[in-house]
Amino acid sequence: MSTMFNKSPKELKEIYDKLKKCDEISDDKIQDYIHILAEEQYERAKPLIETFLYHKNMLVRKMALSALTLHWVDKKYEKYCIDLIMKPIPQDTFEADDLEFEQITAFSGLENILKNDKDKNILKALINIITNNKRSSLQKEMAYSGILTFFYKPKTNKISEYLEYKAKNKHINWKWIEELKKEY
Repeated sequence: MSTMFNKSPKELKEIYDKLKKCDEISDDKIQDYIHILAEEQYERAKPLIETFLYHKNMLVRKMALSALTLHWVDKKYEKYCIDLIMKPIPQDTFEADDLEFEQITAFSGLENILKNDKDKNILKALINIITNNKRSSLQKEMAYSGILTFFYKPKTNKISEYLEYKAKNKHINWKWIEELKKEY
């Protein structure tokens, strides 16, 4: 299997060991190391990367979530993603921006999980978001994208087919959403 970084097992172990000493390295390096280990599918790093979901730096948290849900597509983090996207946006603009940025990653992670597992709990959470008037238009668009993924039935494995499907359905069909709300 060819990977983006083509690191040897020894190099991956060295990166993993450096990441374990996160107090001694910058947040930028932490993000880099998480990215490399996830790209290279270094399974041993998953429990360590999970600890970074609670890091003080939002970008580190976002990278950890991305690694766990986009690279490893680990359903174990479904509840974490749902809890994150259900958090209300704070009034403080800076905090709101950080949370919305993290929520975008959570939406992407859920959508990625949905591609492999049509979980109705995720669908219910997305329907709740899209029908909640306190949610931003961005959050509603992300939720709708996830709902489209839930119902997507590929004819081929081509990504272009999937992207075309999403482009054709980019505007929220509120009548359909109301029907889904009643059904789920």
